[in-house]
Amino acid sequence: MAEEEKKKVEARQHANRLEALVHSYEQKNFELEEREMEVKYRLQMLENTMPALMMWNMWRMMCAMQGTTGGGSVQMGLPPGLRPESATVDSTKGINAKEEELLVKLKALETKLGNENRLLEESRLAEEGLRRKVRELETMLNRKDDDIIEILDRDPEEDVEVFEKLGKMARDRMDLDKRIKDLEMKEKLYQETLQQADTMFAEMEGGLTKQIREKDVELEEKESELQEIEAELVESQSRLKKASMFSEISEHLQEKIEALESEVTRLREDLNKRERERQALELEEKRLQKELQNCEEQLDSIKQTVEKPLRADLESEKRKSKALEGQLEAAEEEAVSKLKRQISRLTRDMLENDVTISELREEVQTLETTVGELRFSLKATKESREDLKKLLESEVERRDKTIEELRKSISEKPKKSLKEELEEVPKEMIEQEIVSSKGEFRRTSVEEVLAQESQQQQALEVIKEEAEEDVGEPVAEKPGIDESDAEMTEGERRLAIQPKAAIQQIESQVDSEATSLEIQSDEDLANRRDKRSVSIQTCFVQLQLNQNLLGR
Repeated sequence: MAEEEKKKVEARQHANRLEALVHSYEQKNFELEEREMEVKYRLQMLENTMPALMMWNMWRMMCAMQGTTGGGSVQMGLPPGLRPESATVDSTKGINAKEEELLVKLKALETKLGNENRLLEESRLAEEGLRRKVRELETMLNRKDDDIIEILDRDPEEDVEVFEKLGKMARDRMDLDKRIKDLEMKEKLYQETLQQADTMFAEMEGGLTKQIREKDVELEEKESELQEIEAELVESQSRLKKASMFSEISEHLQEKIEALESEVTRLREDLNKRERERQALELEEKRLQKELQNCEEQLDSIKQTVEKPLRADLESEKRKSKALEGQLEAAEEEAVSKLKRQISRLTRDMLENDVTISELREEVQTLETTVGELRFSLKATKESREDLKKLLESEVERRDKTIEELRKSISEKPKKSLKEELEEVPKEMIEQEIVSSKGEFRRTSVEEVLAQESQQQQALEVIKEEAEEDVGEPVAEKPGIDESDAEMTEGERRLAIQPKAAIQQIESQVDSEATSLEIQSDEDLANRRDKRSVSIQTCFVQLQLNQNLLGR
């Protein structure tokens, strides 16, 4: 018993250690999942930041191309919500859920940019036409200088017309000078925007390289953690091999370990996927660099076309510029209003998501507390079952001792007549189940037992008479041997053996019931104890009756 209890304690300790190990694996798996979610979230924010930055750059280019005229430098304002600071992680949390809408908006802005480029090409063609007209005007002015000398020799009446023409030409010259100054101012603003775009793209490139390095460091940390988990899994498998004697526990833990191994493989696949995403980001960075170079080349070509002084026809250019300014202002106002509405909607969605995340965290905490309580209750039930088992074993031992004491007391009691014993025993105790010669069970009463006794006595007398007739003298009684023992029939021997078999059967029944009583309730235990005590008492009564019969 001591060795079995020791083995049970060791098995319980081993099971507790394995449960703690599995719990630690589950905790590490949970931490890895959280880190994976953080990496996914950061990658999504990085992916969602790029369209916003491209929109911001396009908006700045549009503003640079349509800057207002004035004596000083024009301040390039940004629409609210699209500052460089807003391109950080905090301002793009809500864009994750609206990525498709942003892509649609980006396509719309690209089409709009194509239209603006088309208008820019038209304005370039118009500028070339104006250049040709300026050249023609210069040739005309040169010719006019020669004509002025001829005009001075003319009559005074003709001079009035000439002065009117000269005044008109002077006004046209002033307008052309003003237009040239405006174009030079636009060129200056355009160069400033180019410098700002270069600095911004350099900052973007540095941020992307820094983020890629951080992702590489995180991937290396995850790989090291996975290697540690694999080492722990190998150690746990070796421990499980040593504990093969506990088959049920080992199978359950083997299933958990297989689940953990599948989880580790899944995490490896996720790491490979993150590696592929990182490579895709690097390719995207290269593509953006190429686009930046193309934009710089386009800007250089535009700069070359705008470097020379421009002269143009004032009236037609004013009408076109006013029309374009009106269209651009309307488009800017519409885009700004749409972006404001979108930002407000995204902020609302972000707040709602924060609320749902906090609620889910509270639910997770409550579930963890309930799991802990259930584990504690399971441990308490296991301990109560162990205590109940020990109590039942002690009860069985006590019953065995009482049976032995009853056997000893039965062997030491003086023999009484069957009639006296039947009178002493209550009627309901004698009505019991006994085994017949065929092995069947039936009910007997006091009258049947008395009739059986009388029949046995008559059979004994008949046997004695037959023996005296055969021998010619009465049968002598052997010293130390009863007459009933000498002439015991097969039925009497069976009756003598039946109580012992019944006692052995009851003992085996007690042992089998002791094992099954671990899962029974207190009422079932009390009922079984009462039934067992009644069956033991009836067996002892039957044993006494049979012994008295044999003694006679």
